[in-house]
Amino acid sequence: MPDPREHSVISPSSLNCMRLCPCFRGGLSSDVAETGERIHGYFANLIKGEPLPKDADLDEVGQAEWAVSTLNNFMSQTDMHVEEQLYLIDDNTFEEIMWGYADVFGMTPRASGNIMVLADLKTGEPRDCTAQMAAYARMLCQKYDCRRVEVHVLYSRYKKDETYTLNLGDTEIIFDIIKKAQKEDRQPNFCEYCGWCSLQSTCPQTQAIITSVTKAENYDITGVGIVDWEIENANPDKLGQMYLALSWLESFADRVKSQIKQKVQDGMEISGFKRVTTTKRSIKDLPAAFTASGLSSEDFLDCCSISVTKLQKKLGRDTVDSTLGNLITTTEVVQLRRVGE
Repeated sequence: MPDPREHSVISPSSLNCMRLCPCFRGGLSSDVAETGERIHGYFANLIKGEPLPKDADLDEVGQAEWAVSTLNNFMSQTDMHVEEQLYLIDDNTFEEIMWGYADVFGMTPRASGNIMVLADLKTGEPRDCTAQMAAYARMLCQKYDCRRVEVHVLYSRYKKDETYTLNLGDTEIIFDIIKKAQKEDRQPNFCEYCGWCSLQSTCPQTQAIITSVTKAENYDITGVGIVDWEIENANPDKLGQMYLALSWLESFADRVKSQIKQKVQDGMEISGFKRVTTTKRSIKDLPAAFTASGLSSEDFLDCCSISVTKLQKKLGRDTVDSTLGNLITTTEVVQLRRVGE
């Protein structure tokens, strides 16, 4: 579900990334990004009192519901602006610098008087998003002639409300980032946001790593065009060799991740990471759950899924095929395997 809204090249959300690499450009689609867009959609639906899609994922809806419930604890519902477009204007030339869509904002009464409150929903991992919030805060200060903004970053996956206040002076940090991103001679930096960047297949920083790895692995990728290489236009005969040359990086990253998890579990501090425990709930007694639910058998079974593999272990494959074959849906799963495996 791609976001249909138009975004400026340098946008508030891209400033977090441009802080580390002035050449960063967003717009790269991914399953994670699409999940975030869905949850943001449910978040807006719930605030506006609009119906949710019938096929909405319950876990995703649960994240949106937590965010709305938390939002109602600190923001006035009488002045709540949802997904409203804001503009950053140059104070001297009055030219438009950038624009963006703030999740929710509004003037809210506090003991010391009314204050502008900004809430931003984050569905992924906690990251430093101060630059993005500073951009929105600056936009709000310009539009509503205020000098400070109370910020709430809502991490729905972890049910965490990160709260701080940005004064007008604090928002000045965005202009240095924008200035560097606009320089003609800007140079890319390899950073944690390379995987999000739409320029990753042509960036000299990422290409240097690809070149280094493929040479070390002795794979012939001449003709792929390392500097100008784009996955979509690569020579099909070379794609397989490119994948084999780079695939070890994934397993190596998994090993590093495993070590980090183990060391954090042992009480060690790893810069940039912390231990987070999540829970997964399941029904341990189906008959008892059916009785307690009060649902009809049809409605209860509609909430369940049956493992064909486990049925085969109980009844035997031949019995399952002969008695239930016409009730089993077959889905084609495409896998990638090397020739000869």
